[in-house]
Amino acid sequence: MSGAARPIGYWLKLLDRLIEEDLDRTLVPFDLNRRQWQILNVLAGSPGNAGAVYRELKGFFADQAQVDSSLGVLVSDGWIETTPTGEARLTEAGQRRLTEALNSVRAARQRISSGIGADQYGQTVNTLRSMCENLGWTEP
Repeated sequence: MSGAARPIGYWLKLLDRLIEEDLDRTLVPFDLNRRQWQILNVLAGSPGNAGAVYRELKGFFADQAQVDSSLGVLVSDGWIETTPTGEARLTEAGQRRLTEALNSVRAARQRISSGIGADQYGQTVNTLRSMCENLGWTEP
């Protein structure tokens, strides 16, 4: 089967896997994986409890236990801290690490979308969103 004849599901799964692998390689020097990176970004925007993090990243985690596990690693690494009320927030070290990793992630994103114009990228994202909505997805 030629590449063009493959269905969209093939390309979506392949792209997701390749992005996951590339981002994991990009984050290795920072001792992070993709899920931990996502949690740090969520908490950088607004501190919150584990439930709030899960709601924000629900499409990326199978369940709350995965979020709790990732949060536990980030706490033990000293990148986030939790308050007695259960709120999680970045530590100074976590903020520094996130800022350092951001440049590498930006370079990876540019590499992934190399040769794709902003209009083409936007149209692709809008098409994928429309397909998700056609299958019943709604904005959380």
